[in-house]
Formats: sequence, structure tokens, C-alpha cells
Amino acid sequence: MATEKPRILFVDDETKILEALGRSLREKRHDWNMAFIDSAEAALREARNPHADVLVTDLAMPGMSGLELVRGMNETSPETKCIILTGTGDLQTAAEIINTVRVFRFYTKPCETGVLVDGIVAALVDGASSSISEPTSQFGFGPGPGNIVLDKLSTGVLLVTRKGEVVYMNQSAAEIVAAADSLSIGHDQILRASTSEETGRLREACVHLGGTSNDSDIVALSVERPSMREALKLIFAPLENSQQDPEGNVIIFIADPEKNALPTAEIIARFFGLTPTESRLARVLIGGQRTEEIAVSMGITISSARTYLKRIMEKTGTNRQVDLVRLLLSTPQIICQPQEDTRPR
Repeated sequence: MATEKPRILFVDDETKILEALGRSLREKRHDWNMAFIDSAEAALREARNPHADVLVTDLAMPGMSGLELVRGMNETSPETKCIILTGTGDLQTAAEIINTVRVFRFYTKPCETGVLVDGIVAALVDGASSSISEPTSQFGFGPGPGNIVLDKLSTGVLLVTRKGEVVYMNQSAAEIVAAADSLSIGHDQILRASTSEETGRLREACVHLGGTSNDSDIVALSVERPSMREALKLIFAPLENSQQDPEGNVIIFIADPEKNALPTAEIIARFFGLTPTESRLARVLIGGQRTEEIAVSMGITISSARTYLKRIMEKTGTNRQVDLVRLLLSTPQIICQPQEDTRPR
């Protein structure tokens, strides 16, 4: 069974703007089911069947305005996340939007494609997260510090029942699900893969581990992605059940080989006693760049780059560049860190 793509509606009365949006978002056509609509009235009808995950609408349109459209969406499809684009800087209108309707994001036009894509992805993640019930204390997860810690992990974490029902997922897992590229969660909260065969393997792992009391019993699966990107790597492990919950539960760790979080320059500097410039060079190095490329990206000479690299090796006790990269990659890493400025200071 194919994974259902998130449905995104774009609404603007100017067809040229819709065409430009279609061109700028063409790389997302494999990830999203996109519809471009030239009136709010048509969009309101289109959003009802099938369900729209995200609505991106212009504010000023003839007939029904974007504000009225969002108000209608709030009433008829409250689960749809709404993003408003406007070409005006009218603070009074913005205040009316904030005070009278539920809007996930508010952007002024022109809006950069990358910013808009980030907003849509955030809306999908928020929608996926809100569809999952809060974990209960018997699982050891809660809405407090533990939840915050799990959201810092680059590895996806899912908690499922023996039947495969998802009862918790961290931020990384939510982003993987929102991408609609292999894993999905249906209205019944059951975890599914992109094919019936792989979905069956997921179910078998949950049933098996949900019924075992052996903590060392684990299952490792690779799940293919329709986009042809490298397969997701899943590890299933049993979670000790409580007296209040005799039905076993399973924790799933998901790794995306193409989305590895790397340690920040600040973390590298603190671990190995590097200077700011040395740590920035080390951070760029583990990103796969050669010395010549590093020099260009940092705005320094090749000779200077080699000198910095030599100092880094001396401080880390490594003799070969490959050993240095391996050591740097072994440092702890978390997500949600800002990107470093690689320019020398």
C-alpha cells in the first residue's frame, strides 16, 4: 500500500503567482500532493474532500478573502494548518487575523521558497505530533523535561503498542512521518510503511516484542523509501510493561542515513580545546570537504588551512585525516543547533 502524501493547497487569485509557486516547489512534488487554486471559494470546497493537511493562502483576494477562507477552514476542517501570505504591511489586518482565526504562520510577500517550505514542514510536523495522544507516565515519558530531552535527539523515537498503535513520537520521528516518504500513521494511529510487505514486517516486530519479557531481544529492519533515498534504519526493542498495562509496548528508534546531525563547532572546541577558527575548520572537515574546498569556504589560504589542520591533529592526538574525522564524529551531538559561521575571525 502506497504511503499517502500530505495534501497542500495553495490559493491565490493571480494565476502567475500560482504558476511561479508550482515551479519553485517542483522538487517537492514527490513528497507532497499539491493543488494550486485561484479562488477562496473553490479552495474551501476542495479542502473538504479529501482532507487538506496545510492551506497556504493569499490574504487579499476578490470575493471571499484569505481571512474569510481561513475562518471557514477553522470551522469545517480544524485539523488543517493555515499559512497566510500577504503583500501588505497592514498591522491592523494582522492583528485581526491573530485575534479572530487560528493561523499557523503569517508571511509577507514576496516570501522566499525556502522559508515557505520550512513553514509547511513545520505545519506538517505540528499536525503529526498533535494527532498522537500524550504519553502516559507508565511509559516513562511525559510532557515535561523528558519530552524536551527526546526532542533534542537526531534519532527518531516512537513508542507503539503491540498492535502497532503509535502513542508517542519525538520531534525527529514526527519530521520523518511528515515527509510521507515510507513511514505514515493512519487515522487508526497504526504505524505503516509504503508497502504492505514492509507494513507486515513492522507489525510482526511489534507483536513479537510486545509479547516478550527478554530485554535483550531486538529486531532491526530497513524500510525502503519511495523517493529512492537510502532506506530508513529501524531498531525495535521491548519496553517493560507495568501492572496497569499488561499489553506489551515497543520502542522504535529510527535513523535516517541521509540526515546525520553533526557536532557543532562549539562542542568540538570544548571537547578538544580548539580555537574558534580550528573548531570551525574541523566542523567543515567532517562535512566531507577537502582541504582546498575548506580554504575557499572559510576565506583563507590553502597553506593556512593546512596549518590549522596540523594543529588540530596535534591537539586531538591523531595522525591521519580519516582518524581525525572518525574521532570528531564520535562526539555527542544534538539537533536544533544553529549553523556556524565558517568565516575566520
